[in-house]
Amino acid sequence: GLRVDATLGSDERSLGRIDAMQRQLADFASLTVNYEVIFGSQSHPRYLARLLAALRGIPAASIELKDAREGMPQALEDRREVGSLLASTLAAMTTAGWHTFGNHLHAPPDSPLTRARAAGPLRLTPWGPQPAEHRLWLGLGIGAFGYRDPAYYRNTTSAADYQAALRHRELPDKVIYRVPAHLAQALDVTQSLLCHHEVARNAAPEFCEQLLRDALVAITKDSYKLTPSAIHQPRTILHRLP
Repeated sequence: GLRVDATLGSDERSLGRIDAMQRQLADFASLTVNYEVIFGSQSHPRYLARLLAALRGIPAASIELKDAREGMPQALEDRREVGSLLASTLAAMTTAGWHTFGNHLHAPPDSPLTRARAAGPLRLTPWGPQPAEHRLWLGLGIGAFGYRDPAYYRNTTSAADYQAALRHRELPDKVIYRVPAHLAQALDVTQSLLCHHEVARNAAPEFCEQLLRDALVAITKDSYKLTPSAIHQPRTILHRLP
């Protein structure tokens, strides 16, 4: 993947380097790239829009927006500006025919990620959206994370214990992370809403009715669909989990 810094982009900032990269990539027709765009409250809306339009013109598997100050204290006005940038980006990507996962990851119609979403249910993981069925991620190494249905795990963080297990041809100790049974159905619905922006009408009706009362989903013939405000602020759904 390639990382692009848009945190301090002014409206006049040149896209010359992006244009140069586009010319270089033209020599590799089969190459697709995952772009990670770092942005923040100081990013200029028009520069960010120009940047994303340019990246859409380069063979891309996905474009992911990452808030440079995610998880850090931010002023309310800064959080609002970040939300506004995410909302305008979502609108532009949708107009361009791209598909959105959550509110920050965008993929073109012909990408493997979009095809996987059309083929069956996806679930968000620490490694991006993955098919819900047959998920397997091997975590190899000290402190490595992995997934084997139905739980995540993390290998021991002790180098001595890890090396001792290898010497004895044993699996290293690990911590298992598994969703409690009473949360499983609501979390599965939340995963579907984040990855697909909709979920079947018969999935966790009590939880979905709560989201409906809070105007986070709307009813269609066969499904509950996320409302635009919920797509812009997916954390509001997470906060409704039991």
